[in-house]
Amino acid sequence: MNRYLILAQSEVNANAMGMWLELLGEKPLANDDPLRIVWSESIDRTTAIDTYDALCERIEEAARTGTDTIPLNRVTVLADSINLTDLDAVSEGGGWDSLIAMLILGFPEIRWVFGVMTGVEKDHRPEKQNLINQIKLAHSLLSLLSGSRRDPLFDPTGLRDWIRKRTNYELEHTIKDDLRLPERDELAASIEDEKAYAWFHGYAAYRFGYRADVITTWTLMKERFGKEGEKHGYRLLLEDMSLNFPDREAHTHLLRLGSHTDPNDKDKKQGRAHHCPQLDSADDKAETSKCRILITTGQTGYRDAADALKENEAYLQKKKQGRGKIVSKPTSGLFDLWKKRGLLYRVPRNEPCKRPGNALGFFWPPAPPPSKGPRQEDGQPQQEGGHGAPGRLLLIADRLIERAGVLIGKVTSVGEAVQGAVLATDALELTGGRTPATAIEALSLKHRFEVLAECQFSGVGHHIEMEPRMDEIALETESISQWFDKSQRKKAALNGEMHILNELVRLLREHNQFDEERICVGKVRQLYTTLWIRERPCRRCVSWSFIWYVEKLLASFPYFLGAVASWLLIFTVLFTCALPPDVASGISILERIVLGLESAITSFFSIGSPIYHAADADTLPTLPTWPMVWVSSLAIVSGFLHLGILITHLYTLVSRR
Repeated sequence: MNRYLILAQSEVNANAMGMWLELLGEKPLANDDPLRIVWSESIDRTTAIDTYDALCERIEEAARTGTDTIPLNRVTVLADSINLTDLDAVSEGGGWDSLIAMLILGFPEIRWVFGVMTGVEKDHRPEKQNLINQIKLAHSLLSLLSGSRRDPLFDPTGLRDWIRKRTNYELEHTIKDDLRLPERDELAASIEDEKAYAWFHGYAAYRFGYRADVITTWTLMKERFGKEGEKHGYRLLLEDMSLNFPDREAHTHLLRLGSHTDPNDKDKKQGRAHHCPQLDSADDKAETSKCRILITTGQTGYRDAADALKENEAYLQKKKQGRGKIVSKPTSGLFDLWKKRGLLYRVPRNEPCKRPGNALGFFWPPAPPPSKGPRQEDGQPQQEGGHGAPGRLLLIADRLIERAGVLIGKVTSVGEAVQGAVLATDALELTGGRTPATAIEALSLKHRFEVLAECQFSGVGHHIEMEPRMDEIALETESISQWFDKSQRKKAALNGEMHILNELVRLLREHNQFDEERICVGKVRQLYTTLWIRERPCRRCVSWSFIWYVEKLLASFPYFLGAVASWLLIFTVLFTCALPPDVASGISILERIVLGLESAITSFFSIGSPIYHAADADTLPTLPTWPMVWVSSLAIVSGFLHLGILITHLYTLVSRR
């Protein structure tokens, strides 16, 4: 059930907004109704923070409707007026517009509609003007009369991105701070009839720097892709092959991407390209995406589905602009989905960001702190970011982290996990990495929510891709730690990385993801060893090689088996060479090797001196020689060590499975 809130600066404005709700069939709101919020007090630099906190509490309480979370795509706030030019979160003067900007950033899952929008009439840059027009169209009161609702969670209309752009402008020109919030210029669409898949794929696009539309109804799909002769504006399309929208008209077939004749009616056309002309990949003036991914279960049990899959594959290969690809369900998590797209290991050229898979123009992790001292060409001192993010951005980030922290222990669905991940992601990006403790906490929450989504989603395979996630955690913690003193950066990065991985280990254990847990535990063990050695560098010379070897064997059972085989080969050679001359002279070289192998196996596995089968007293020496003592001792110690590692592996397997 949809829920509407009114946020106004006066009773008159609130009454006017209430009339619009009555047009929608809603009951009139009483003056003391929690859904009707009137804030007539003046807002300036000194009162903005308290006002923000008070309004956050009132909005959250009214929007939750007695539940633990704000429902996705169900809550709309009607604000009386805004000035788009002043819609930034760091304006020194405060004011209503800056307050609204802070609230929009603080509640990404809420849809915002405005009675009056002023401030920006025209911009000579086409891409910016398109964003302005889209915001005005999607957030005006008339949008309430539209039959479709665009889920605001992944910012498909660009409202939050506009606030970031205006905030960056203020940071650069007014506050003189070199912090730049990451901007999402590219748009993606997640087209699915199953909401869990739609949210999961939409979030995958969002985390890598796209704004994303979640399209789960036929009405919205027709609205976004049903226009003739217009570009759809999406750079990335993630589509399910079998779309069975609940509001789709009867006898509307979308299984095949291309337009084709209905086999039951020769005068009728069918296919996704026919019903949605902007999805016709044969028309490069309408379907302009750079990447179109068809995600399918690969159901080929009946002939029509098998033929459709082959036709769709051939259709995508002929895509006029960009490229198309088919990805099979289930994937092994967010990173595996991106890897199958072929973008996970691609780092954009000439960009300061080194995180693989990012959308074009999305810069994250942030650049390292600027060096102090140099001057610009005009002779003015170079801008310095100082320590920490601007106070208001940090205030919003803290609120987002607080909300995400409440949600983390109550996640029961993919939607809730994705919602928490967006809260944590936005909080992390608002800090710019400049407040390391807050940024690390947000980063930890982000990855915990993502792992929760992967563990609880039946559309993800049992085995989850962990190596790319650990690489990303290392990259981002290193970037965040650049704001520590130079002498503490490496230690801070290792501590932050270990903290996050320990949290993931706990989640993976709770959800019986044994292999993924083992991988993370191995990485944590490695980080702990690195920190332990850094405390006293002399430890590196004494024990580093031994610890490294043990960690490698504990990390992988195949490594352990390979190491045992290698040691047996080494000891075979050593025992063969250590045989006394009187024994070696009486037997052939092959017999010496067999005797050396027998000595290696019996000494290594029995953790004792070599044992020989049917050995005559005259065959072997009655008294050991020094070479035999040395090799036997080495074999005993090595066997004891590897026996301990074997017991550790067996205990781990038995206790977890």
